[in-house]
Amino acid sequence: MIDPQLAGFLTQAHPTFLKIRLLLSRDPGGAWNENQAVKAEINFAIAVEATNLMALCRTFAKEHPSIPIAALRDALWLDRPHTMPVVAQTQPDLAMAGSEQFVVQPVAKTRLSKNLTDEERMMSYIDAAGASGIAVYEIVNKGKIARDRVTQIGEMFENMGAIHSAVVRMSDRGRTGTRYFMRKYGEPVIGEGGRLLYCRDLAI
Repeated sequence: MIDPQLAGFLTQAHPTFLKIRLLLSRDPGGAWNENQAVKAEINFAIAVEATNLMALCRTFAKEHPSIPIAALRDALWLDRPHTMPVVAQTQPDLAMAGSEQFVVQPVAKTRLSKNLTDEERMMSYIDAAGASGIAVYEIVNKGKIARDRVTQIGEMFENMGAIHSAVVRMSDRGRTGTRYFMRKYGEPVIGEGGRLLYCRDLAI
């Protein structure tokens, strides 16, 4: 019998696994150069979901220190043996031969590599912005990415379920503009006049 706490965690992780399976089902097959753009988009979307799963695992491990990391990993592989190999490609801590402890994430901010794609750069900016999100113009300025390209990638991320977008203002007299929020912070709550109030239970 599986530990009830682990069973609850697997239930929480099932939506992420479902998204990964749906993404895999959209792979057109064939050689990489035949459908390069589509395959790249799918692979990036899967990597985003794998990162979300890793975040869930870190939270669970922190909240339940008495449960070994190996037991958590074994439960994931037992529950989703066909999906976990895909997750492990970008999250080696969740591979079957992973370590007994999750690698500690660096606290210090690192400089983004110039070799990152526009999609990777945007996701890094949105994630680093936290619950308050980041405006389209800020991404344009930071990443030197054309505004229409930022909008296009933002729509793709939202369709993938990775982010939320909202047209908001950050103060009572501020200008309204589109902001992007990581989905893990929940749905942005907008007050009277379009001011951003909350993302989930976090006050802005």
